[in-house]
Amino acid sequence: MVRFPTSAPIRLVLLDAFDTLVTPRSAPHLQYAAVAREHGLQVSDDDVKTAFKQAFRSTSEQHPNYGLQTNIASPDEWWKQVIQRTFAPHLHSQVTAEQYDRCIESLSSRLVTRFGTNEAYHLFPDVVPTLQQLSHFGASNNLPITMALATNSDPRILSVLKSFNLDRFLQLDVHATATAPSTTAAALQPPPTLSYFEKCAKPDPRFFHAAVRRASSPSAQLEPANVLYVGDQLHEDFWGAADAGLQAAWLQRPATLHSNQPYQQVLKDRSSQQELQYARQRTIPSLSSLVDIVTQSHTRFFE
Repeated sequence: MVRFPTSAPIRLVLLDAFDTLVTPRSAPHLQYAAVAREHGLQVSDDDVKTAFKQAFRSTSEQHPNYGLQTNIASPDEWWKQVIQRTFAPHLHSQVTAEQYDRCIESLSSRLVTRFGTNEAYHLFPDVVPTLQQLSHFGASNNLPITMALATNSDPRILSVLKSFNLDRFLQLDVHATATAPSTTAAALQPPPTLSYFEKCAKPDPRFFHAAVRRASSPSAQLEPANVLYVGDQLHEDFWGAADAGLQAAWLQRPATLHSNQPYQQVLKDRSSQQELQYARQRTIPSLSSLVDIVTQSHTRFFE
């Protein structure tokens, strides 16, 4: 049994998406390069890796939040711009302007479609069993335990998770309410919180507070202390949630070698002995640990 220092009974479990629920089947730049070669562009994996990081960062700076603030028509169009910049001819020695012009439209459309489905992603094996157990936990114990997605993303992550049938367990409609009449487990869960719609992103405390508000109702207001956030990123997920007053679990899977995210925001150093000890005590190796953590949080405070 996992020992986890909970500070209050957990009423809501908030889940990160990327590298927590799903992860790319191979690194995004490798998939980009493979699809580009299928379209006739002779590119190297290393060149695509460097160009992708540069394109993602520059597009994020010029058009924050997937272009919502700069009137880009949709996140799909924002990603097409990243892809077009990634394969710019001057970044690849064997790609001519003519080749680029001939295939870039079909290439960018193909990649946008691919990364909106399970074609590009792998679902971790502990996800479905954990969500299944947590969805039954509240009913079997007569306790109001809910789960919700809260992640830095545009709406495409919702179609990815739906392609894995996770809408059996999680509400993946941003416009839904947890009180809508339905007998399905997912419909009883709070709606997802995405940085795209909130116009703020982890580790900003406003993001976490928005997720707590979205999971609350007039008759059941949640406090941050009764919410557990789970994610794989130390600064964006773990410290972001902790600084916002939530309980936090840092997911570090044994096979995790590096993040597939282009970059993460580090606001300040968190390397004091006290902070390192705090993080170590709240590190979990698998999502399956959540069942023990939720159970212990209620046993500790109610028995």
